Amino acid sequence: MAKKIYEHNFTVPLIVALVALAALLGVYFSMDRPEKPPAETTTEPEETTTEPEEPEEKEPMPPVTFKSDLSAYESAMTASDEKYLVLINKQNKVTASFVPAPLAAVADTHKSITLEATAARALEAMFIEMRAAGVGGGVFVTSAYRTYAYQQNLFDGYIKTEKSKNPALTNAEAREKVLRYSAEPGTSEHQSGLSVDLMTTRMADLDESFAKEPVFAWLSENAWKFGFVLRFPKDKTALTGYDYEPWHYRFVGRAAAYEIWRDSLCLEEYLNYRGNA
Repeated sequence: MAKKIYEHNFTVPLIVALVALAALLGVYFSMDRPEKPPAETTTEPEETTTEPEEPEEKEPMPPVTFKSDLSAYESAMTASDEKYLVLINKQNKVTASFVPAPLAAVADTHKSITLEATAARALEAMFIEMRAAGVGGGVFVTSAYRTYAYQQNLFDGYIKTEKSKNPALTNAEAREKVLRYSAEPGTSEHQSGLSVDLMTTRMADLDESFAKEPVFAWLSENAWKFGFVLRFPKDKTALTGYDYEPWHYRFVGRAAAYEIWRDSLCLEEYLNYRGNA
């Protein structure tokens, strides 16, 4: 009888303990638990390949035709000697001993003017075609090759003129003004023997009014065919160092002239691109 009482008293606490444990486990598993962060995913960057850019295809020189028979002048117009690309400017000077050779008389002028012989021949062809096109009337060469001494006298004369117009100017100030439209000796394009200044009989002075002459529009489209380019374009003053000169043309030979004309370059740009090509 006493044994049965002992067994009964042991079993009850055990059951109570198990129930309590089960309750505690239920509470634990019912509590909010932080979610496990999602596994990081990485994606490999896609390999991209950039195709090399195709060099810009330039327009090839078109066939050149004339109203006149200029076959006798073809070798002059197409001359390609490096001397026709000589650069003379404020950064590239020549000495007093520099004289282009051979020199020849310029035909279409009112005075004794010379030019490098091949350039003179190409210029003659250009004047023949000007007249055939009906725009050459009254056009003439007013300046071409200049010696070092001539350019010195010209430059000094311009300084005197500026000071006479404004006596308050110092020599240095007058010189700076003159440098916008003239060159010191040794830096003038005209000393190359490859440059010409053109005028018409309708013009009182050598100035931008030349751009209003019919021949200017013709030259703008055709000068390259004879190997000439507009040397100081309106939009290139920062590169050339000179104001716009619609009357000033430079011989470089047809191939170079076409590329300069086609790409709207000045000589400085052309020589730079050519050197880096």
